[in-house]
Amino acid sequence: MTNIPDLIGVLHKSPKGEDLAKALIELLADADDEDWILVLVKLGEATRERRFTLSSPVHPTKAESVVKSIVLNSDSILTAEDIVQLAPEYPRSLKHRSGASSVLNSLVSKGELGKLTIGRETYFASLEEAIRQSQVAWMREHPYQSPEHINPSAIASMTGLSTAQVIRVLSEMF
Repeated sequence: MTNIPDLIGVLHKSPKGEDLAKALIELLADADDEDWILVLVKLGEATRERRFTLSSPVHPTKAESVVKSIVLNSDSILTAEDIVQLAPEYPRSLKHRSGASSVLNSLVSKGELGKLTIGRETYFASLEEAIRQSQVAWMREHPYQSPEHINPSAIASMTGLSTAQVIRVLSEMF
């Protein structure tokens, strides 16, 4: 087994190595086979998510370029209906709410935009703004938590982004 000494070396080099080691010990100290399998599956998912997040971006469609420009140049968060109102005549798919929603959700899945739900309405914004708005909502729901204890996984589920994307954007914001 050569991976264990390599892991120890990686943990020693990382400023977060001690935290990761502690988390792994807590997870696996009394673990049975099913727990080990679950942890391996989750680590595999995290590895794939990290590769996806770091992979080179796919060239956007004309509709994606138009929608992204509208959202990023807006002074406020926007709904799919706002896109229908603001979009030019071409591409025609943007003149329908379903087409605008499809393009917006595609941009979220590619990590180009973030989304957030306020009441019953879904809004779209830049990654930073979606995360900022979601942080505020999370802090309202968890008033006794300090801002540095915000859960990136919770923010990811609120914004439609991956946890890796949220962590990357948070590190760039602060």
